[in-house]
Amino acid sequence: MKKIYLFLTCCFIFSVFQISAQYDGYRKPVRIGFDAAMGFANQWGNAYDAYGKTGLFCGAVGIDVDINFKERSFIEIGTNFKRKGCRIEGHEWIDNVISNGGPFELRTKDKTVANLLYIQIPILYGVELPIENNVAWKFMVGPYFSIGVAGDRRNTFKHIYEGRLETVSSFSDDHDYGYRRFDFGSKISTGVEVGKVSYLVSYELGLVNTIKQGRLWDTDVRGDFDYKARNNGILFIISFRF
Repeated sequence: MKKIYLFLTCCFIFSVFQISAQYDGYRKPVRIGFDAAMGFANQWGNAYDAYGKTGLFCGAVGIDVDINFKERSFIEIGTNFKRKGCRIEGHEWIDNVISNGGPFELRTKDKTVANLLYIQIPILYGVELPIENNVAWKFMVGPYFSIGVAGDRRNTFKHIYEGRLETVSSFSDDHDYGYRRFDFGSKISTGVEVGKVSYLVSYELGLVNTIKQGRLWDTDVRGDFDYKARNNGILFIISFRF
């Protein structure tokens, strides 16, 4: 899979450079940029239907290239280091506690943070429409490809008799909390460019199930369970071009 992914990426980059030869002089045919972003990541799918789920703070840094192939249209190819994942509220425990002469129910919940770190390559088609001098509106859309490189899943067991923390690698095969390394999805971005600086908001929708099949969390049962959890998230981006 990795070899096919690398081959397709190289072919696409080569074709884009061929198209860029048709550049008509609107501005520089190739611009290099640096990006920094922050926002919120989450996951969607039926894997968390029985649990509470919230997003987590995420960020990204990267470098990309804009290749203009006709007036006000361009292809953007980038490489970013990005955090994804979510927070999960797991099992609820109820304990009968006797305090101050009366019985009380103590309710606690297990909590999990799925921390997934990727190297991501977005390949976006974009248009740029002028608003006034040195100010333009930008719109970009296209696919992204990601490879998981690091991360962990932190499981905090809140039960009154345990209260322990377990940390496992996100992409390891040695436990029941493994995630797939490969991710693929679509990305859409829009915003304004002022001079050489762009201010953008971006949304990503993952299309690949990140959970490895045949795994059932928190039990010793094995089988073909149709659990799905796909990445998504929103980012606010500042990008500099030169």
